[in-house]
Amino acid sequence: MPQGVDISCCVVIASHRPQMAPELLNALLAVDKTTIPTEIILVSDYPVFEMGKEFPSVKFIETSLLSIAAKRNIGIEAASAPVCAFIDDDCIPHKNWIADAIAWMDANPEAAGVEGSTHVERGASGAVLDAIRLEKPAYRTNNIFYRRDALMVVGMFDERFEFQREDVDLAFTLLDKGYSIGYSKYLRVMHRFRHDEPFDLLKNCWRRRFDPLLFRKHPIRYREHIGTPVTPAIAAIGVAHVASLLLFHAPLQMLILPLILSAAFALRRAAAANTVATLLPDILSFFVSPFVLWAALVAGSIRFRKILLV
Repeated sequence: MPQGVDISCCVVIASHRPQMAPELLNALLAVDKTTIPTEIILVSDYPVFEMGKEFPSVKFIETSLLSIAAKRNIGIEAASAPVCAFIDDDCIPHKNWIADAIAWMDANPEAAGVEGSTHVERGASGAVLDAIRLEKPAYRTNNIFYRRDALMVVGMFDERFEFQREDVDLAFTLLDKGYSIGYSKYLRVMHRFRHDEPFDLLKNCWRRRFDPLLFRKHPIRYREHIGTPVTPAIAAIGVAHVASLLLFHAPLQMLILPLILSAAFALRRAAAANTVATLLPDILSFFVSPFVLWAALVAGSIRFRKILLV
């Protein structure tokens, strides 16, 4: 960015996937921002020396912190623009992403921010079933723009949310303070499938341990916007476990129903991802997911002193 040019937008990326970040950076550098002076800040928990040589116009900040909320706060503090855009390293923006967002913000000066639409990568049988939720508006920071001054007023991201729910907590806090957050389907990003994370489902289940904290801070908004931390797929497998326990007595027979259902979900996931490389890990992940989720909610309920199990 030439000196003397006022930067209008700062794109903040909290990255922990070095294998995916370059494709995002290439896409961001190709985004139409000719009339929108923009800076890109990538905050990572991995070395970025080589990536820095490849992308000299990007500002890289290394940290030992793994927390996504902490990385985003570091990016906000380093930003020099009045608008902060947030995108994840497993997403790709549309070519007009920044220009359209700034135009929306200029047309809606009363709003603290605007959320865009997310399109999940499709395979032979559509999208990965448990990723469809990403296409529903939920104030996720894989595609959202905020005014920096509003972020500073509410104290930025609550760093107690280390790996999940930090984005929706920020939105709920802004709403509680009287701010408004808009939505535009024209601010588009594509969410890529992560082929090298076979146990991603279990990771997300374990990260639900932060839901009790979100429920404690925003009980009414939690029930209105999220409802329950248990997804339909995990609920179905949990019911299958209970049904097998009631219907059968032999240990092996008790595995039949949840295994069949887990295999069905895993096969659909494999078709959506166009690979069977993670089929067995996915079957195992679906099979044990109700237990991991329940353990996470119990752990979170104890840690944050707020019971949330369903």
